[in-house]
Amino acid sequence: MSPVLTIVLPIYNATGFLDNLLYCLEKLTFSEYKVLICAKATTKRKKQKIEKVSGKYKNVEVFFHNPGTSGSTSTGKGSALDILIGRINTKYGVMMDADAVFLKKGWDNILLQHFNDEIKIGGAPRGSNKFPNTFPDSFLTIFDTQVFKDLKISMMPRHRSEAQGIGWDVGWEIYDKYTKAGYKSIIAVVRNTRTYKQGPFGGLLGIEEYYLDGDNHIFASHYGRGCSYLGSAKYKKGTNFIYRLPKIGRVFRMIKGKREKGKWLKICRGIVEK
Repeated sequence: MSPVLTIVLPIYNATGFLDNLLYCLEKLTFSEYKVLICAKATTKRKKQKIEKVSGKYKNVEVFFHNPGTSGSTSTGKGSALDILIGRINTKYGVMMDADAVFLKKGWDNILLQHFNDEIKIGGAPRGSNKFPNTFPDSFLTIFDTQVFKDLKISMMPRHRSEAQGIGWDVGWEIYDKYTKAGYKSIIAVVRNTRTYKQGPFGGLLGIEEYYLDGDNHIFASHYGRGCSYLGSAKYKKGTNFIYRLPKIGRVFRMIKGKREKGKWLKICRGIVEK
């Protein structure tokens, strides 16, 4: 059967997260799909690891691309997503980050059942009040390919000061252009483990869990800044003072991030295997 979904994924050296994501997709996706990865690897060894991990799974294509941008991870990601989305030739596209996973069996079918003349996009919102949460962000999003391309959306960020407006990071045009065209979306509810401790990731810090209305089974999760120093920045808040020290604190945050990354990956596998 021909694929119904093309799942596009920009990654930066993230082999551990990549293996987890591809495993979860293989076990939980209802539709026929293919995966298209735009990767940036900083060393030959990391490039080989990305190729080895992706080679374990069917219908996965990897190409390596250095966007040549400087100073902004967001710019590199936006550039990669624009290239990836331009290559989608299936009815539906899915954008994901390596450290974000769907955790509900048939996740794609569940979201697509809500699609109609008004709803052409769905997924997980950013877990921050700086961004409108009525449309999904760029890390767990399924969309009607033709509508997305007709709206001429670019995923490139637009750097403006906080005082000038909200939502100017990667994918800011999603909210802007879908809203102006009269479209709505299906959105999961976000709960962060800084305050929500009843979910499967409650013992970890700063993990985003996503749920659909009326369903207490976790739908998706986002480790959060996991591909950048193991999410070390998020341990500055709500942790022991040693993690907030200027230099040594960063080392301790990275150690903690590595440990929590391993726990997050293990919990993801446990949910899938049930």
